[in-house]
Amino acid sequence: MLSPISFITVLKRLLTIAVLVAAFFLSAGLVIYLAYGGREVKVPELIGRTQAEARSQLEGLGLRMRVTASAPSDKIEVDKVSEQDPRPGLTVKTGQSVRVIVSSGAPTAASPAPKPTPKLTSASPEAGTSETRKPEDRKGEEKKPVRKPEKNNANKPPDAGKTGDARNHN
Repeated sequence: MLSPISFITVLKRLLTIAVLVAAFFLSAGLVIYLAYGGREVKVPELIGRTQAEARSQLEGLGLRMRVTASAPSDKIEVDKVSEQDPRPGLTVKTGQSVRVIVSSGAPTAASPAPKPTPKLTSASPEAGTSETRKPEDRKGEEKKPVRKPEKNNANKPPDAGKTGDARNHN
């Protein structure tokens, strides 16, 4: 027969296990409800609306809005939604986020692309080399012959093309 102290210890352990099992099943049920539960709603058209209007409309449907960027647009006014994902008309579950890009206004005139800076190979970067300097700065310099890359001889045997016996006879 069990002593009263050991009976209480066993009872406490069984009660702890029962509470942990119950907590597991309740949390699993909550996760399943959140994953599969909730109603489905259609994503509204947000393009052209202000951020406040778009957020209000989405919250009314149980959706959230996340501004992911600001980009220039020549069609949409400043501080209005210019793009959205998911696109309008798609069905999503409540609680989902709709990502939007807000217009920063018309794009400014494109400035000319910067010219690439040549790499200097000389020990003195200020001087440059004949390869990196402008043609008008190379007057009076001797032209270097251009070397053509050698053909790949990887498929030829080592003695191919040689005359005579090149083997070492020791």
